[in-house]
Amino acid sequence: MTKFIGDVSVFLEALGREQGNDSILDAISIIATDFDIEYFDFENIKSTYFHFFKRGVDFVFLNKDSNEILESIFFYVGKFEGYNEYPFLNELFCDLNDPISKDSIMNVFGTPESISASWIRYVVNGKYIHFEFDDSQKLNLITLFVNI
Repeated sequence: MTKFIGDVSVFLEALGREQGNDSILDAISIIATDFDIEYFDFENIKSTYFHFFKRGVDFVFLNKDSNEILESIFFYVGKFEGYNEYPFLNELFCDLNDPISKDSIMNVFGTPESISASWIRYVVNGKYIHFEFDDSQKLNLITLFVNI
Protein backbone atom coordinates (compact mmCIF):
# COMPACT_ATOMS: atom_id res chain seq x y z
CA MET A 1 0.00 0.00 0.00
CA THR A 2 1.21 3.49 -0.87
CA LYS A 3 2.17 5.61 2.15
CA PHE A 4 1.52 9.33 1.99
CA ILE A 5 3.50 11.41 4.48
CA GLY A 6 2.53 14.94 5.44
CA ASP A 7 -0.54 16.96 6.31
CA VAL A 8 -2.48 14.88 3.78
CA SER A 9 -2.87 12.25 6.52
CA VAL A 10 -4.74 14.76 8.71
CA PHE A 11 -7.06 15.69 5.85
CA LEU A 12 -7.69 12.04 4.94
CA GLU A 13 -8.58 11.31 8.57
CA ALA A 14 -11.20 14.08 8.44
CA LEU A 15 -12.99 12.62 5.40
CA GLY A 16 -16.18 10.74 6.22
CA ARG A 17 -16.57 12.51 9.59
CA GLU A 18 -19.49 14.62 10.77
CA GLN A 19 -19.15 18.38 10.78
CA GLY A 20 -17.69 19.49 14.12
CA ASN A 21 -15.65 16.30 14.62
CA ASP A 22 -12.18 16.86 16.12
CA SER A 23 -10.52 15.43 12.99
CA ILE A 24 -12.19 18.10 10.88
CA LEU A 25 -11.17 20.79 13.35
CA ASP A 26 -7.57 19.51 13.14
CA ALA A 27 -7.70 19.86 9.34
CA ILE A 28 -9.18 23.36 9.54
CA SER A 29 -6.41 24.40 11.95
CA ILE A 30 -3.80 23.54 9.29
CA ILE A 31 -5.51 25.88 6.83
CA ALA A 32 -5.55 28.57 9.54
CA THR A 33 -7.79 31.18 7.94
CA ASP A 34 -11.39 32.30 7.88
CA PHE A 35 -13.91 30.75 5.50
CA ASP A 36 -17.24 31.46 3.86
CA ILE A 37 -20.13 29.00 4.10
CA GLU A 38 -22.40 28.27 1.15
CA TYR A 39 -25.38 25.92 1.03
CA PHE A 40 -26.56 24.03 -2.05
CA ASP A 41 -29.61 21.93 -2.81
CA PHE A 42 -29.22 20.31 -6.22
CA GLU A 43 -31.61 17.57 -7.32
CA ASN A 44 -32.50 16.86 -3.67
CA ILE A 45 -28.82 16.49 -2.70
CA LYS A 46 -28.00 19.00 0.01
CA SER A 47 -24.42 20.08 0.55
CA THR A 48 -22.49 22.70 2.48
CA TYR A 49 -19.27 24.25 1.24
CA PHE A 50 -16.60 25.82 3.41
CA HIS A 51 -14.70 28.14 1.03
CA PHE A 52 -11.20 29.01 2.27
CA PHE A 53 -10.52 31.53 -0.52
CA LYS A 54 -7.30 32.90 1.02
CA ARG A 55 -5.74 29.42 1.20
CA GLY A 56 -7.19 27.86 -1.96
CA VAL A 57 -9.23 25.13 -0.26
CA ASP A 58 -12.85 23.92 -0.28
CA PHE A 59 -14.46 21.47 2.15
CA VAL A 60 -17.65 19.85 0.84
CA PHE A 61 -20.10 18.33 3.32
CA LEU A 62 -22.99 16.16 2.11
CA ASN A 63 -26.20 15.92 4.10
CA LYS A 64 -26.69 12.23 4.87
CA ASP A 65 -29.42 11.10 7.28
CA SER A 66 -29.61 14.64 8.77
CA ASN A 67 -25.83 14.70 9.37
CA GLU A 68 -23.32 16.75 7.41
CA ILE A 69 -20.45 14.44 6.42
CA LEU A 70 -17.16 15.70 4.96
CA GLU A 71 -17.15 14.14 1.49
CA SER A 72 -14.35 15.99 -0.30
CA ILE A 73 -11.57 18.53 0.04
CA PHE A 74 -10.24 20.54 -2.91
CA PHE A 75 -6.75 22.08 -2.93
CA TYR A 76 -6.25 24.63 -5.72
CA VAL A 77 -2.58 24.49 -6.68
CA GLY A 78 -2.89 27.52 -8.95
CA LYS A 79 -5.17 30.54 -8.58
CA PHE A 80 -8.73 29.62 -9.51
CA GLU A 81 -11.88 31.79 -9.67
CA GLY A 82 -11.30 33.89 -6.57
CA TYR A 83 -9.11 31.35 -4.75
CA ASN A 84 -5.47 31.91 -3.94
CA GLU A 85 -3.20 28.95 -4.54
CA TYR A 86 -2.74 26.53 -1.66
CA PRO A 87 0.43 27.80 0.10
CA PHE A 88 1.38 24.64 2.03
CA LEU A 89 1.83 22.14 -0.81
CA ASN A 90 5.25 20.94 0.41
CA GLU A 91 3.75 20.17 3.82
CA LEU A 92 0.72 18.46 2.29
CA PHE A 93 2.94 15.82 0.65
CA CYS A 94 6.38 15.81 2.26
CA ASP A 95 7.80 13.42 -0.36
CA LEU A 96 7.07 15.64 -3.37
CA ASN A 97 9.35 18.37 -4.65
CA ASP A 98 8.68 21.17 -7.12
CA PRO A 99 7.89 21.04 -9.92
CA ILE A 100 5.21 18.43 -9.33
CA SER A 101 4.35 16.43 -12.42
CA LYS A 102 2.48 13.23 -13.16
CA ASP A 103 5.80 11.40 -13.52
CA SER A 104 7.24 12.77 -10.27
CA ILE A 105 4.10 11.72 -8.37
CA MET A 106 4.22 8.20 -9.80
CA ASN A 107 7.97 7.95 -9.11
CA VAL A 108 7.35 8.70 -5.43
CA PHE A 109 4.00 6.95 -4.83
CA GLY A 110 4.08 4.15 -7.40
CA THR A 111 1.37 2.96 -9.73
CA PRO A 112 -1.93 4.79 -9.24
CA GLU A 113 -5.27 3.04 -8.79
CA SER A 114 -6.52 4.81 -11.92
CA ILE A 115 -4.97 7.06 -14.57
CA SER A 116 -6.00 9.17 -17.56
CA ALA A 117 -4.36 11.80 -19.77
CA SER A 118 -5.22 14.62 -17.33
CA TRP A 119 -5.34 12.98 -13.89
CA ILE A 120 -4.11 10.18 -11.65
CA ARG A 121 -5.82 8.73 -8.60
CA TYR A 122 -4.64 6.76 -5.59
CA VAL A 123 -6.76 5.01 -2.98
CA VAL A 124 -5.81 4.87 0.71
CA ASN A 125 -8.05 2.95 3.11
CA GLY A 126 -11.12 3.55 0.96
CA LYS A 127 -10.37 7.25 0.50
CA TYR A 128 -9.12 8.79 -2.73
CA ILE A 129 -6.33 11.21 -3.64
CA HIS A 130 -6.92 12.67 -7.10
CA PHE A 131 -4.23 14.76 -8.85
CA GLU A 132 -5.45 16.80 -11.83
CA PHE A 133 -3.22 18.42 -14.49
CA ASP A 134 -3.79 21.21 -16.99
CA ASP A 135 -3.13 20.98 -20.73
CA SER A 136 0.61 21.57 -20.19
CA GLN A 137 0.65 18.70 -17.64
CA LYS A 138 1.17 21.10 -14.73
CA LEU A 139 -0.55 20.12 -11.47
CA ASN A 140 -3.53 22.42 -10.90
CA LEU A 141 -5.89 20.63 -8.47
CA ILE A 142 -5.71 17.99 -5.74
CA THR A 143 -8.96 16.46 -4.53
CA LEU A 144 -9.36 14.17 -1.54
CA PHE A 145 -12.68 12.36 -1.35
CA VAL A 146 -14.58 9.43 0.05
CA ASN A 147 -17.70 7.77 -1.31
CA ILE A 148 -20.53 8.30 1.15
